[in-house]
Amino acid sequence: EEYRNLEDWEKGPVRTDAANWSPWSNLLKAEAAGTLELPLDFLPGPRRYFQFRLQFEGTSQGAMQVDQLSVLYSLPLADGAFGEVALLGQPTPRAGVATTRTGRETTFTYDVRAEFHSEGLRGYDGIRIETPGRPSFVELLMGSPLSEVEPDSVRIGEGSLEVYFPSHRVRNDLTLRVVFKATPLVYSTLFRGWLLDTGGSLPQPIFPGDANREVSTNTLWVFGSLEEPLRDVRASPVLTPGMGDVAEVSYEIVQLMEEASVEVVVYDLSGRLLRRLFSGERGPGRYEESWDGRDGRGRPVPPGVYVLEVSMDTHTKVFRKLRTVTVVY
Repeated sequence: EEYRNLEDWEKGPVRTDAANWSPWSNLLKAEAAGTLELPLDFLPGPRRYFQFRLQFEGTSQGAMQVDQLSVLYSLPLADGAFGEVALLGQPTPRAGVATTRTGRETTFTYDVRAEFHSEGLRGYDGIRIETPGRPSFVELLMGSPLSEVEPDSVRIGEGSLEVYFPSHRVRNDLTLRVVFKATPLVYSTLFRGWLLDTGGSLPQPIFPGDANREVSTNTLWVFGSLEEPLRDVRASPVLTPGMGDVAEVSYEIVQLMEEASVEVVVYDLSGRLLRRLFSGERGPGRYEESWDGRDGRGRPVPPGVYVLEVSMDTHTKVFRKLRTVTVVY
């Protein structure tokens, strides 16, 4: 208030305090009515303070107000947490960062080290890692030198891996390593991570840094190779509808930063369209469609060879892949 009351010629420049404050987050949109809960685990932490601002948009006939605003917080689990990701067996890549072929399942190491300088810190007994697609857990290691530890539980979801070890709760700066498999689908993938506490404290973010002196990446980014975005198209070679069989067609989309138009269709050998199995927008991921041997009107097709086409329109180029299916009765 005192600053705003100064004359313009008295006001000095206002500089961003980048050392103590992060940039503003992207705009989080909320509906005008109802209760909204927003997770803030993307913010850096632990921090003593945070800022927020609300922007209202309405019409001359509609007014808006905030009835209640509450913030749930907890004490930090550690003074800070640092992590770095690498390919298994390649702790010191020549490029300085982990690189792998996009669309190929790869085994990664995720090293974490937390710092404990303050008194009364709870420590942590779990790790959450944000992954592309559905990962698979390999092993958990702790200590120096690293030795395998049996986790108490592992939770795998679409886009996340959570490893819990309350019987080996960490309250010092020992190094922890999670080994897992995942398939990067875009050129650059950020494996964000959080310290977890089964006692109920909020997750604490892991920052990129030197978590293990034997690993040189010091980053949570993994980079891939630039390849054709429509790949690994597979289809069942033979379909026997009379046996209740279906032909499966699977394909993988990689590299895209936004969704593209995808179509999966069935043609006969004369080029006549028989059936459209899928038509819509899709982003990076692996997908499957099935064909039961019927045309668009639900009639069984005659025995013979048919063509399955998967096409993707990225607005700059159309990619097409063809596979054949033999229908027999």
